[in-house]
Amino acid sequence: MTLPDYVPSDAEDLPAHGAVANPDDPDDGTPSTNRSAIMDAIDAAGDEWGVYVPSGTYFFGQNDGNLWIQIGRNTNATGVSFYGDGPGASTLVVTRHTPETNIASAFLYISGQYDSTSHTVTFRGLGLNGQSDKLGDMASNNVGQIGVEVQANNSGLDLKFEDVYLQNMYNSGIRMREGSLAVNHCTFERIGIDLNLDADGSRVDHCTVPSPEASNDDTVMLENSVFKLCSGNATDPGGDGHVTIRNCWAEGLGSALVKLNSNSLTVENTYARLYSEELENNVVTSVR
Repeated sequence: MTLPDYVPSDAEDLPAHGAVANPDDPDDGTPSTNRSAIMDAIDAAGDEWGVYVPSGTYFFGQNDGNLWIQIGRNTNATGVSFYGDGPGASTLVVTRHTPETNIASAFLYISGQYDSTSHTVTFRGLGLNGQSDKLGDMASNNVGQIGVEVQANNSGLDLKFEDVYLQNMYNSGIRMREGSLAVNHCTFERIGIDLNLDADGSRVDHCTVPSPEASNDDTVMLENSVFKLCSGNATDPGGDGHVTIRNCWAEGLGSALVKLNSNSLTVENTYARLYSEELENNVVTSVR
């Protein structure tokens, strides 16, 4: 097997830990197996190494508990990265059998792992599909879904997304409490739409929700990326670190391209059209 040149040669192969690629999602059996395989691969990789997801569609989750894989809590290893053969080839999909009473987030990097040390977690060459349109009314049950989240007290942990397709997330695609975020050649589609529908237009969420702190030299860089059909913004930063949006295309955003907190901003060569017929047909009108 020839790995893409960006995949570390010693990355753990997901199927070697029991993961099964399947073209549909008939029951919870295979997703539960795949969730366990992902956690086994993370631990086998060890701190700050990588997991390789070969071509295929891998449904994962469980029907008897929260879905998310809490890296550093459900796993012994921390700071693990994920690589695939490309977003049209290697896809991780949240099972539609997740009960609407359970958290359906994919990956959570828990608090306090990188407060005093520096490390970059990379997601590259992958698709991540939350299937939020098949998960039921999570808003009424006070639960939700984020693609990848970094909790607080991780000021040294940065996220890098390259060539990733994030779609159908109930809440945010990416949420960070601290650290820098770099997004390059990615697509975000159908983010926060089902939250808005279930909440009758009273709630929105955003493709990316970083929290860069200038005192830590944190930045947000969104470049060469597409943001399409989101109930909120392409990015909704907290903190006060600098935000750059470069060579991006956005259409069908319920709120804005970006809503700043105390951040400085650079926008270059970027097209943003908030209205789209597709957005109008997919959200409660009051969002706009």
